[in-house]
Formats: sequence, structure tokens, C-alpha cells
Amino acid sequence: MAHEEQIWCTVRTKGGERVLLGNVYHSPNGSTPQNHDNLRSMIRESCSKGYKNIVIMGDFQMPNIDWDSWNVTTDRNTEFIDLLQDNYLHQHIDKQTRYRHYYYIPYLYSTLFINYIMFKSALQYKIYKRKMLK
Repeated sequence: MAHEEQIWCTVRTKGGERVLLGNVYHSPNGSTPQNHDNLRSMIRESCSKGYKNIVIMGDFQMPNIDWDSWNVTTDRNTEFIDLLQDNYLHQHIDKQTRYRHYYYIPYLYSTLFINYIMFKSALQYKIYKRKMLK
């Protein structure tokens, strides 16, 4: 996987199912076409490893995506959304996770992607969302 800031592991549930867990940091300074290609390649590769259950979390730094509607403002973000949808990955954090700049403008940078198969299982547990305080 070409994206530099990532860590992956496999865990087993009590029922014996394998879950691929990934944590990714996508730097806002690395918003070059090559870095976006590497990010998409990393997600594509992780989804092709044969796991039924995939959880990808992290700081993806994509403020131009409206996660409520999945609307985007750039072609790069369109390609990213298409990749998520093609792999049945759904974003589950719906509140702002950071405040930036002098005016404390809220942003949703932290993301939690869970594939559709895992989605049913995830509904059995509460996923707690945290909001950064200034």
C-alpha cells in the first residue's frame, strides 16, 4: 500500500469472524494528485484482500465532501466517493470533529468507514462520537 501514514491489523470477533482494521492519516499538505491516487490505491487494495468485514478510520482531511449528502466539489473527491461506494464503505461520523482558524470554524475531518457487511453488526453497538473542545 503506497500511502505513507497508515497502520492495519486483523482482529477476530467473538464469533470468529475476521475484521480488517485500518487507521489512516491523510495530510492536508499532501493534497497532490499523486497523494490522492495513493490514498485511493490503498483503500482499493485493502478492500480486495477478501475480508467480509472492513473498518477504516482516520483523519482524511477532505472538507470538500458533504458527508450527509455525499456531494463533492472537486473531481478528486468524486473519484474518492465513487471508490467508497464501489466498495460499499459507509461513513459513520456525522458531527464536526475539529475547529480550525481564528473563528473556530467547525470541520469534519475524522472519518469512520465501515463496509456494508459489517454495517449490520455495527448497529448492535453504540458508536460514540466525540467533538473536539477548544
